[in-house]
Amino acid sequence: MMEFRLILVLSAMFFLPGAALLTLTGAWRRWKGLQRGIMAVGLSIAFYPVFFYSVRFWLPGAAIHGGVLAALLLAAAFAVAWGMQQYGVALFAVHGLEWIALGVFALTALSRFWFALDYPFPAWSDSLHHVMLTEITAQQGRLPVSLEPYYPVDISMYHMGLYALSAAAMQLARVPAPDALLWTAQFLNAACGLGVYLVLDRYAGRPGAIVGAAVAGLFSVQPALYANWGRFTQLAGQAILLIAAAALAEAAQGWAVTARTRRGRLVDVFFAAMLSAAVFLLHFRVALFYLPLLLILFIWLLWRARATGKAGAVFIGFVLMGIAALFLVLPTFWEAYQSFAGKVAAAGDIITEAESATTEQNYYVFPWASVPYLVAPRWLLWITGLAAVWGLLRRNRVIVIALLWIGALLLIGNAYLTGILMVSLTNMGAILIMLYLPIALIIGAGVQELLAVLPAAFQSRAGVAASVVVLLLGVWGVPARAQTVEAYRHFVTPADLTAIAWIKENIPADAKFGINTYFWLPRAPHGVDAGYWLPYLTGNPTNAATMLLYGEADAALTEQFMAESAAVEKLEAGPEAVGEVYDLGIRYLYIGAAGDFSGPGLDAELLRQSPRVAVIYAQDGVTVLALLPEEE
Repeated sequence: MMEFRLILVLSAMFFLPGAALLTLTGAWRRWKGLQRGIMAVGLSIAFYPVFFYSVRFWLPGAAIHGGVLAALLLAAAFAVAWGMQQYGVALFAVHGLEWIALGVFALTALSRFWFALDYPFPAWSDSLHHVMLTEITAQQGRLPVSLEPYYPVDISMYHMGLYALSAAAMQLARVPAPDALLWTAQFLNAACGLGVYLVLDRYAGRPGAIVGAAVAGLFSVQPALYANWGRFTQLAGQAILLIAAAALAEAAQGWAVTARTRRGRLVDVFFAAMLSAAVFLLHFRVALFYLPLLLILFIWLLWRARATGKAGAVFIGFVLMGIAALFLVLPTFWEAYQSFAGKVAAAGDIITEAESATTEQNYYVFPWASVPYLVAPRWLLWITGLAAVWGLLRRNRVIVIALLWIGALLLIGNAYLTGILMVSLTNMGAILIMLYLPIALIIGAGVQELLAVLPAAFQSRAGVAASVVVLLLGVWGVPARAQTVEAYRHFVTPADLTAIAWIKENIPADAKFGINTYFWLPRAPHGVDAGYWLPYLTGNPTNAATMLLYGEADAALTEQFMAESAAVEKLEAGPEAVGEVYDLGIRYLYIGAAGDFSGPGLDAELLRQSPRVAVIYAQDGVTVLALLPEEE
């Protein structure tokens, strides 16, 4: 069974490399219990983007195929087995309340896998280029620099780390790219509570860590909702963000511990740098979310070390980690920055004032009414507020840092108000949908502070009771998260796959299709049904390109897609524009089973009234129309 094979492969991918690194270096000793396993997962996720990017830069002609990856995983398995024999089962042992934490993680994973089984094709517009890049990376054995052969698009400004993971899964499990992408993304989604647990278990307490992990994985609508949006690159970066922050804090503080060996300190520095670099390589803007947290941690740790006279040592640790992380990302960062600066400089010459106003309204402005949808339900927001107030009264360091982090993130999200494109690096929407991380930290730390005011004799039992209650409530959260579905974002249905197989057999691969289209931004049309996937599934071009093309491709090519999409949209009103569409080179129309959520859509019955339109396929809600030349 393909899904079972993917689960086995991804489980090995997400654990063995990091576990081997911890084992061989002895760094597992710096962590306790389940923290070791979480660090192993974080390092494993970080390994692939760092490895693939490094190979592309230092060995541009080299290819990383399934055999190489299988050999690496086998070597890692042997290293872990050796460590188990050398150090005993204590290496990755689980004790006490950690079993409940594992239960929370298992329930979270169950909800994500349930979703993947019910909706087995990646959703929404971004998933098209995610699948294409997974395919290209797997075929070439290295991270690509363009979207060819699908589109002539330079992707030097785009974050490619996700495809190191999804392409590796595709190669190792020998599955199609859409399946490899979807299951890789759902594994990353299932990992959303790991960093929350690690931070809270390390700096607050275990019951609070369990609560925080449950909030992120089972009670919050984010990031479960990401599966409907294809928001997989941001998800990947956020999966290890807090793990990276914890590793960085521990490594910096390690330089103030005289008992720590120099080798041990350098290993910690490298792991923290590797995790921090991977956050950037997985998603450039998530690195932007990460930077204010790093600055807050830097100030806090220096202030703490000042009282003991160790501030200089902590500062040295931060500097070394910064240098190491910069070394890992600098070639990619500089290339991306140059590309971004060039696009910003050219934007004013391309985008009209009206288009700029519409873009600002649709991309940057988010009303307060969108907060319960994008951030968390109102009941969870109320709990967050109460926990924040309680934590401030108790001077809880995790809550204070989380609130400062939220404040900095909100400033970043409003940077567009300056009117300076070079600092408008993201929008508020991207920030709102990642606030589940600080929210989970605040609630978990708040619960821990609540337990702390109980009589000492009752604290332990109350912590166990709270953990068990959260686990039981988490059972309710599984179907809630698995069924967090926005059906209109799922374009491809079984009926479409049947039609697509027919197209591959009966229509030339170079014939262009017109498809139902939605203008998300004034210069960014994308498809709304399975027709959008024709360039990948059949090779046939369409009037709406992948979202990576807009702003990245040649201006003339963008204008071509704009003109074609505008012409096809005219057909929604009737067949009068058939001649215009035909003259643009479009020879067929595809109407998918999903329909057009954005408007009336193409209507086969209306269009066939024209003598230049013929129905050549109609089955299970899918229609293919041929556009005929004008009779002489």
